[in-house]
Amino acid sequence: DYELRFYRLEAQASWLPVQTYRAQASFRYQQDENLLPVEPLRPTCKESTTDPTYNPKGNPSYRLRLSYTSIDLTGNKRSPAAFAILNGLQTGANWLWSLNADRQLNRSLQLRLTYDGRKTGTNAVVHTGSVQVTAVF
Repeated sequence: DYELRFYRLEAQASWLPVQTYRAQASFRYQQDENLLPVEPLRPTCKESTTDPTYNPKGNPSYRLRLSYTSIDLTGNKRSPAAFAILNGLQTGANWLWSLNADRQLNRSLQLRLTYDGRKTGTNAVVHTGSVQVTAVF
């Protein structure tokens, strides 16, 4: 069991130099605290994210997302409460990245290619990919 209190500070900036390109950057500082005395936890997270998108006239469109999160944790790192608070990330350096490519095949079909990667704490890098075809009626 856990009862959480958190403090969060966020900032975000967007840049749109031309109609076909957009870039966003954000920063988040968050401090959580488990209020139950059974398992005191106090993580501090600092996250920086960049998110450029290229959307040329016609097809396809591309989106990249890169996120770095640094986590310091006081308490039991392996507890269910720690897992819930950290959203599956680990203490130390956490890198997450994704690349999406979307293409309109015709008036009713869209193709999406997705690649995701993550490097959390001292764990090995995990790569995943997917292909999705969407039909609109």
